[in-house]
Amino acid sequence: MKPKYIIVQAGGKGSRMETLTQNKPKALVPVENLPMIFHLFKKFPDKKYLIIGDYKEDVLIRYLSVFADADYRVVSAKGKKGTVAGIKDAMSFIPSGKSFMLIWCDLILGDDDIPDIDADVIGIAKNFSCRWSYMHTPPRFCTKKFQVAA
Repeated sequence: MKPKYIIVQAGGKGSRMETLTQNKPKALVPVENLPMIFHLFKKFPDKKYLIIGDYKEDVLIRYLSVFADADYRVVSAKGKKGTVAGIKDAMSFIPSGKSFMLIWCDLILGDDDIPDIDADVIGIAKNFSCRWSYMHTPPRFCTKKFQVAA
């Protein structure tokens, strides 16, 4: 994968994880004895990470400062809501014209999941129903509105 920057959406309460996120953000929930976000650090050790946090952000910051062996910056999304909260703020730390990857902290990638291209990449699950779009020029996220059938 060629983009140097990875934006990790690590906000949200992780309410579907129930007791696992009572005292920590979902990015720190272990999978195979490693916090989910550390799977990204391990897979892409030479990248620059912009980690968006809000729920238990203080726990995330403290944990990363002690255990993370990665080039990262935590970007606060406190007070913002939704799937794309904080992404615009994170993008402000990426130099103009540089490509990036956007991924949610609870996606653990396999070996063949990322194309080797120098372009913006958004990592989502196959069954994810996307409610927004990304427009490259100018780079911005737009929320899509869907009509719900009665």
